[in-house]
Amino acid sequence: VRLKVEHEAIVSDLPRLQRLRVLYLNKLSLRLLPSDLGELTELEELYLWGNELTELPDSMSKMTKLWKINISKNQFTDLPEVLLGLPNLREICFRGYEPDIDSLRLRNAQFVARLEAGEVVIWNGKPKTVAV
Repeated sequence: VRLKVEHEAIVSDLPRLQRLRVLYLNKLSLRLLPSDLGELTELEELYLWGNELTELPDSMSKMTKLWKINISKNQFTDLPEVLLGLPNLREICFRGYEPDIDSLRLRNAQFVARLEAGEVVIWNGKPKTVAV
């Protein structure tokens, strides 16, 4: 099941959508995500680009099926720690800032980083092109 949210008022009701697999929360001017967003344990892809996020909720550590997230064009100063503990996460796309890649390698050796034209794409396993 895919859901594209086009109004931020709906965001607080998202954790009730237990079967959701893909979620688009792009360009909603979000500053915070619901603290219980991690209840979406079946979520595989999450798109958050173009918001004003500075952090992700700790509950996202429950999203063990998440394999792709796009956090481009937000207000992060570094890669959110909660993402580093997700066992199936293979792609993290972000633009608009450059985290300390050496620090990322030291904190979690399973991730490899690639810099391309101002975009950082992190993947686990075989390199692949990611359209953002």
